[in-house]
Amino acid sequence: TAATIWTVAAVGMGIGAGYYFAAASASVLIIFVLSILPYAESRIDKLSQTRTYVIQRNYKEGIVVFYENIFKEHHLRFKRTNILKERDIITITWEVQGSAKNQDAFCIGVSQDQLVQRFEY
Repeated sequence: TAATIWTVAAVGMGIGAGYYFAAASASVLIIFVLSILPYAESRIDKLSQTRTYVIQRNYKEGIVVFYENIFKEHHLRFKRTNILKERDIITITWEVQGSAKNQDAFCIGVSQDQLVQRFEY
């Protein structure tokens, strides 16, 4: 990435200026960070993911609140981004944030709902 290029350039300038110990220390630190970062990133992704869900089904009074309560039961934060109602069909879109485990549990529950005509994520 660009940040890696900048840090390597800084190490090169340190070597050019005769700061060998500082450049070597920075090199060790850079290698350490670049080797640990993928593991930290994957851990963070498991703890917090953002997904977009689209649910389409027959319209029923209170159906939006029904699904939003399911988000709450699964400890997911949500933001409703779109509602489209055509005749008796409603399509609702949410941006949802939470752990991968809770998101997957939500998906399993909604996938088993026989009244859902389309479920997209």
